[in-house]
Amino acid sequence: MWSRARGLPRAPGSLKKRRMWRARWSLLLVAWSACSAPPSTRDASVADPTWRSALYPAWWTPSFTDDAGRFLHDFSYAGYEGGAAPPSPPAGAPLPAPSADATGLLQRALDDGGVVLLGPGTWRIDGVLQLTAPHTVLRGSGVDRTTLIFTKRSGLDGTANVRIGSAPRVTGEAPLVQGAAARDGTVVIGPFDGGVLSAGDDVVVGWEITPGFVEAHGMTGTWRAFNDTWQPMFWRTVTRVEGAAVTLDVPLRSDVLLRDRPTLRRVAHGTHHVGVEHLSFTNAIEPAQALSMSQVAVFELSGVKDGFVREVRSIALDGGAHVQSGGVRVHQSRRVTVSGASLGRAQHRGSGGNGYLFEVRQSNEVLFQDCQGREGRHNFIQNWGFGTSGCVWQRVHSEGGVSEGPFGSNARSFSEFHHSLATANLIEDSTFEDGFAIVNRGGESTGAGHTGTQNVFWNVRGAGALRSMQFGWGYVIGTDALTVEVKDLFFGDLGTQPVDWVEGLDAGSSLLPRSLLDDQRARR
Repeated sequence: MWSRARGLPRAPGSLKKRRMWRARWSLLLVAWSACSAPPSTRDASVADPTWRSALYPAWWTPSFTDDAGRFLHDFSYAGYEGGAAPPSPPAGAPLPAPSADATGLLQRALDDGGVVLLGPGTWRIDGVLQLTAPHTVLRGSGVDRTTLIFTKRSGLDGTANVRIGSAPRVTGEAPLVQGAAARDGTVVIGPFDGGVLSAGDDVVVGWEITPGFVEAHGMTGTWRAFNDTWQPMFWRTVTRVEGAAVTLDVPLRSDVLLRDRPTLRRVAHGTHHVGVEHLSFTNAIEPAQALSMSQVAVFELSGVKDGFVREVRSIALDGGAHVQSGGVRVHQSRRVTVSGASLGRAQHRGSGGNGYLFEVRQSNEVLFQDCQGREGRHNFIQNWGFGTSGCVWQRVHSEGGVSEGPFGSNARSFSEFHHSLATANLIEDSTFEDGFAIVNRGGESTGAGHTGTQNVFWNVRGAGALRSMQFGWGYVIGTDALTVEVKDLFFGDLGTQPVDWVEGLDAGSSLLPRSLLDDQRARR
């Protein structure tokens, strides 16, 4: 049976038969995708051993646009401090691992700030840790030396064992009095009600999900979770104020229309320059108790500016599950780097937001780099709420994604953009043995509808499937082995016209540059 949500029929029979079946379907879908692509991109043959995208010539600049209005965003701002490596401040003497619950000891140390260095050993944490002080780092002695075991068995629904940050505080607001276009770096505002707006202030630009906005995206009757509410879209820092013109540190990722009553709000990020590093962990508990809770992450960064999670690894104490539901969740944050993280099997991989190993919500310029996700429901996922943009998944590896139904049935599940139109993000130089999808999900997940636009797949590979049916333009540039689908075999383009741009099927290994992110950083 064909499954629109997963993109491939289930293979019956032995492993050998499944591989033969899969190869045949891959050839069929590649042929279908090539025929569906714009005429200028159908031919993936390259005479030269290396090639460049027509949308990224050697003389590319962030303003480059082709004759049909297609362009690639500048993704070079992603990550901690806009791409800088997180620092490694010196630490004092390591704390020795106690034999009893360490929650109180660690919480007092985190409240004091600075680097909290955990010595080798196993740390049992029966409660919840809060990290809110700026310039604070929770550092282990290494993934093979320091292990955190989280034992809490109730009251964690929708939260995490380690909660980093808090909601940004709004300290003033002004309406936008002129519209702005994608890639503009300046907005024009009316009277500001929060005193004087100055260079260095952190702000967020957002707008209402008006009926006009919904209709313009063909989502009337589908989008509903956030209709008629103001949504944060672009977390930014002011670099210059000249009269009513406010210049931002990162260009806008989409058009801003007065129709949607856009405003600029000044915000204060109380938690900044914080991180977790060099340790292993598990929060797996008894299976029945894990299934009784929903959306439980291990680390959640919320309202954080310039944060990081690096060189961490989930483990299984009994050879089974690694985490209850989720691993790392980033929410309403900006310039966060998650690097060198390896997350394994989730206990809860059912519906309702579970089994999301690496999750991002309503955040900007987040970098997932050199991360591995195995046996979650959606190993890498954007989820719930408008405003995820400028994020990059670089050199990530996903395999074994599994969706568990109400009766325990298992089906292959992809990494994906899940809800509310993620805009202008990059997935590059990565491997998907299960798959990645950016499609119109219709009424699923409380009216997810169109999940993405202007997102770029660049130099991706694997034995899985790639489904790119994005609202307006989406881009698939350079693949190897992946089955690529830009039209659903039964439902066409799912109302996402035009058909996404496709270049270089099975030629990703010779695409120049190998990393779009690294090349754009070098240019900037």
